[in-house]
Amino acid sequence: MNKPKSKWIRIENTHEAIIDEETFKKVQIAMKERTKAIKTTGIIHNFSGKVFCKECGRYMRKKNSSKHEYLVCSNNRDGYDDCENKASIRYDELERIVLDAINKKIKAYYDEEILEQEKSKNNQNRFTSKIKSLEHQKKEILKKKEKTNNYLKSLYEDKVNGIINNEQFKELINNYNTEEARYNNRIKAIDEEINYYKAKKETLETNKMLFSKYEQLESLNRIIIEEFIDKIYISKINTETNTRNIQIK
Repeated sequence: MNKPKSKWIRIENTHEAIIDEETFKKVQIAMKERTKAIKTTGIIHNFSGKVFCKECGRYMRKKNSSKHEYLVCSNNRDGYDDCENKASIRYDELERIVLDAINKKIKAYYDEEILEQEKSKNNQNRFTSKIKSLEHQKKEILKKKEKTNNYLKSLYEDKVNGIINNEQFKELINNYNTEEARYNNRIKAIDEEINYYKAKKETLETNKMLFSKYEQLESLNRIIIEEFIDKIYISKINTETNTRNIQIK
């Protein structure tokens, strides 16, 4: 029997989950981040949307050779040559560097007291202020919507009382509908943003669970990178030392 959604009954946690709730939230956030699947395979590689050029700020794109996979500044690919960060970095080399960095963090911060301090500090994080700002915006839009609803009522009264004719009424109604749709779209977008930042905020507040889940990582996958890595910046090679800086957030 088809029933309207308002009459649906939803009971959560009645079946064993295929993936745990925390992992599910990570995937939802990952879907919001900038990712792009490889055209030939449709696969999103582990570092997709995470690696950026330190020199120009553009993202690093994946390319393959007969022997290895590489990441290269997107400003220096497909006919462009606009960035001084010319040299690519081997994909497996970056994986090794990131894996080592994550394991060092786990070892350094696997301490109950430090984790509690981090959790307390994160309670007043940037996502909290962003959520408050969005909620304030939503409140202001709802006020405007209420005013337009009152305007609609007075508009109808003007038509009934003969103050405006049918053509004027139709034109004003069209303007009202356009404005109403704009408000509704903005509210929907704000709600999506609020949910996104709430999910982000929750990931910051679950450090204790995160560090207790992993003690020593042997390899990387997309979920591991989503849990630990925000962005990676790769600089150009220093010609004197033949080294490059890699900043992992």
